[in-house]
This record gives sequence, C-alpha cells and structure tokens, in this order.
Amino acid sequence: MARVMIAWELGEAFGHFARCFNLARSLQERGHEVTLVFKDLRLPAGIDLAGLRLLQAPITPHRMVQGRPPLNYAGLLLSCGFLDPAALAGRLQAWRTLMELVGAEMVVADHAPSALLAARIAGVPRMAVGNGFTIPPPIHPWPTIRPWEPHGRDALLAAESQLDRSTAEALRRLGITASRYRVRRLFSGRDLLDVFPELDHYERPGEPLYSGPLVALPSLETADWEGRRAHRILAYLRPETPGFPLL
Repeated sequence: MARVMIAWELGEAFGHFARCFNLARSLQERGHEVTLVFKDLRLPAGIDLAGLRLLQAPITPHRMVQGRPPLNYAGLLLSCGFLDPAALAGRLQAWRTLMELVGAEMVVADHAPSALLAARIAGVPRMAVGNGFTIPPPIHPWPTIRPWEPHGRDALLAAESQLDRSTAEALRRLGITASRYRVRRLFSGRDLLDVFPELDHYERPGEPLYSGPLVALPSLETADWEGRRAHRILAYLRPETPGFPLL
C-alpha cells in the first residue's frame, strides 16, 4: 500500500476532476491510500468520495504577461503564477507541507506544475497526467501553442528563459540551488497522456504513453440526440466561449 497524492492546480471545468477521480478510484481498488488536492472543491452531482481525502490546493494567481496570450507552455506558466518569485516560493512551500502532512509517497499531477516542482525538491516520486496540452514534449524550446500566429524561435526561447529566471529566484528564496530543478525537467517519458495520439496537441519523439480518455463521470444525466438528422456533431463548449449563443 502506498500513500498517493493526486494534485490539480491549473485549468477549469470538470474534466480535471473526472480524470483525477477515476485514477483515485482505480488506485484505491488496488489498496492504496489516496488524497486529492484540488483547486476547485465543488463536487459534481452523484460523486461519492468515500475513502478519499479531499484538500484545498494552494491558490494560483492568473494574469497575462505584458497583455499578450502565451506562445508556449512556458509562457502559460508565467501567466499562471510563475512570474512572481515570492508567490511561487510560497506555493512551493505550501505543496511541500501538504506532502509532509499526508505522507505522500507518490505525487500524480494533473496540470499541477508547482506540485511537480515541489515533489522534485522533496524527493517524492512524481508523474504528470493529462491531455497533450498540459504535458509539453521533451523539445527545446517547448513548441508553440498558437501555431496560427507568426512567431520566431527566439520568442519561444525567451519565454523559457524568463521562466527559468523566475523559478530560480523562487528556489533561492527557499535556500535551494536552482540548476537541478528547471521546470522543463519535471516532465518525463513516464507521464500519462489521456488522449488519443491523433488528438495530441504536440508531435512527440519516442513512444509516449497514451491511455485514451479517462474523463467519464458516473451517475450523470444522459442527453439524447435532438432531431433525426443523419449528421450529428458533439461539441464540448463552455458558455463563455465567444459566439456561444450562435453556435
């Protein structure tokens, strides 16, 4: 039996919850003790957390860097709390404290880069899980997430360099030498991609570990198709999506 912490730090909606919940139940059935540490503690209807511990994750601020949307995953992290070394240092210490409190022997991170970094510092085994977008490939620099916009390699490198500087300063405040803990080294070939290869956001070298989607939730309402037309389209949209009423 192992004590496993499943961490969710960034991202919205119930896809992250569903992925973590399904992994937790599977681990629990195998005899492991699981603690869920989530950014959003709202529970979907019909969810039973029997036997699972649930804690609040450290809060991560969001703001655009110089008013521009990020070009790659490094830029995304800068806009999600990694630009402020003081705040990042506080979150890293909070994650380390949570790991100590629950006695975590393994950390599974769903879009939880601060938790991954804290686990690396604490020497706790770790792995990332998520769709392709949240697990960048081992390519330097990390590839663009906005391929429809013109950009140069220098812009991608600049985002990673800025991320390294900010992270190094946060670690310095914690008395930790930064050279071993660059953010890009947090991801590895052991990470689990719960997406079909055809729908991955990136091209990846080697043989990535694809599982297919893990985001189904039990006990939810079944929606019947409207009308009798032959061509049917399923779209996953949020109400705040631009043009949502028209779509």
